[in-house]
Amino acid sequence: MALVKVREASPEDCLDIYRWRNDEVTRQMSQTTDKVARKEHEEWFAASLKNRRRLLVICEDECGDKIGIVHFEVKGNRALISINIAPHQRGRGLARACITEGIALLNSRFENIHVVKAEIKPENTASQQAFLNANFCPAKHAEALLCFEYSNTVDTQ
Repeated sequence: MALVKVREASPEDCLDIYRWRNDEVTRQMSQTTDKVARKEHEEWFAASLKNRRRLLVICEDECGDKIGIVHFEVKGNRALISINIAPHQRGRGLARACITEGIALLNSRFENIHVVKAEIKPENTASQQAFLNANFCPAKHAEALLCFEYSNTVDTQ
């Protein structure tokens, strides 16, 4: 597996995440396909950094170059995960490591997260494969989305 380092997002990451979000492929694979205005993104990003139930994880390679973002929305003992690999980093097989390292950071920030769930468009086969490779299992589907779940509990017996 590729070496991926993760850290929490900081204000300096706002512009990169904005550019990645408005990438054509990203928009096609997102639940919301419209372009996002810069001001709207900046407001969302600032609020996200303050939101105690949201975790934005920046993934970097061994040289410190940004690979992408893993986004978690935490609700009770569950977290919803999404991932966006930077356009210039796609196709390198880095998503699995971003997902697993992102979950490790999630676990260091939140106690008792039992299930991590991904909701993916059927046509987004790259994400489906990345989540399967990261030990997510197919779950009950939500409307027009495919769902995958990761059991985030450790058996101590």
